[in-house]
Amino acid sequence: MPRMAVDRVRNVVFDFGGVLVRWQPQQIIDGFYQDRLLHHVRESLAPIPDSIALLRALEARGVPLYGLSNISVENFAHLRERDAHWGVFRGIVISAEVKMVKPEARIFEHLCQAHRLVPGETVFIDDLVANTEAAARLGFRTVLFRDAAQCAIELERLLAR
Repeated sequence: MPRMAVDRVRNVVFDFGGVLVRWQPQQIIDGFYQDRLLHHVRESLAPIPDSIALLRALEARGVPLYGLSNISVENFAHLRERDAHWGVFRGIVISAEVKMVKPEARIFEHLCQAHRLVPGETVFIDDLVANTEAAARLGFRTVLFRDAAQCAIELERLLAR
């Protein structure tokens, strides 16, 4: 059983889809018949400006940033080429690359092992309850993302401890 989180928060882990980039599956489905090559899937993954501003503010404060996402390898390669802000991360785990997926415990364990993170010192941000609950069971502090302003307020409380 994980110990209670009493450590100082040192790291922040972001999910990507729905947190840093827009993820609107219904819009993708609706556009499918208009674009057989699915080019619009990649283009629908637009950065969320307020979330990117939060990411940059954390970077400016020297907070170690990491990513954990179930995004496809191809779509992430497109995003990494298109947007410069991916360079702020000290490490990123893409589920398809490691053959694990959130909310499985093994992917969070892999993240910690690969990047020497201590769950009690790490905040995990995701827009899906199942993923934040899985991380919390392993001892992570968590923020269920609704919007960047709410996330910033919750993060500030956690980082101030």
